[in-house]
Amino acid sequence: MSQFNPAGPSRPSPAPARLAIFLCLAWLLMGALAKLFTGSPNDLPKTILELSPLSTYDTFRGAIAAEICIAAIALIWPRLGWMFLTAIYVVFIGVLSQLIADGAKTCGCGGSSVSIAPWVMMTIDGVLLLLLLASRPWKTLPKTNKAILRAITLAPIFVIAFILPWTYFIEVVIPPEAPPAGPNGTETTAAIESDVIDGFKEFRMEEWEGQMIFDIELGQFTDPAGSLETLPAPLHVIIYRKSCEHCQEHIAELATNPTGEIPIALVRVPEIDDDNAPDVIELKPEGHFPIELRKLSRGYGIPTPSSFDIGEDFMVTNVMEIKHDH
Repeated sequence: MSQFNPAGPSRPSPAPARLAIFLCLAWLLMGALAKLFTGSPNDLPKTILELSPLSTYDTFRGAIAAEICIAAIALIWPRLGWMFLTAIYVVFIGVLSQLIADGAKTCGCGGSSVSIAPWVMMTIDGVLLLLLLASRPWKTLPKTNKAILRAITLAPIFVIAFILPWTYFIEVVIPPEAPPAGPNGTETTAAIESDVIDGFKEFRMEEWEGQMIFDIELGQFTDPAGSLETLPAPLHVIIYRKSCEHCQEHIAELATNPTGEIPIALVRVPEIDDDNAPDVIELKPEGHFPIELRKLSRGYGIPTPSSFDIGEDFMVTNVMEIKHDH
């Protein structure tokens, strides 16, 4: 026979829910900070970049800011935060499922310096999500008190969460001539004397069509700067990465089946960990002009292989990303 409890039915202990929420937010925050300090927009899944209405840079910054904000809500307002954690982990698992289906080797969740297979990350995220749901935070956590105080506490954290990615992660710009030092802004001028330049650079190839070769940004990032502009015209240019297997196939095809008398320049995009990246390019066209871009700590945003032509008038034409045949 059950005994009467004047205090009403007892609530299950909130400790398991608090622990599950802490583990989820800590893992989320670790990933956000790794992307902020060592990451690159290249780490983001291609589907995210394609669906985002923002630029590549702002999509990357926005992802970092959103993850930091969700972690903060979960820490300071757990009764509300567990719902945001559940939502973002469901999104993560969906994106990771697509990466696994596409055969991706790394998920990019921990920044460019940490390589984690999508199935490993999906397992970790899945276990954390199950722990969170199994702890039933909607039942075990007490009702929120001092909601206004919690909101006031979150406000400055949100501001910092958005300021950090927009001030710390900035675009690299190498001007034709070294400019005087200036204040920090949305762009940073690289110190071209260093071996590795700190930052990330996205090339918008669609803007090159119809421009003079001297006017496109690519030439400013060659090592030494302007190398591409000194080559004879007409010229066919291939942009590639040494670890890219599709680049290997395309360059080998050009080597074994030359298409004409126009000389070829091979512009290599360095990897983030360039010294340890495998070199799969075994066969190159005879008499090609080898050119390399300067090393960037966070890499380059450009699809490879890509190509364009330089006419006798030094005009850039036929800019394209070379798609897979299979």
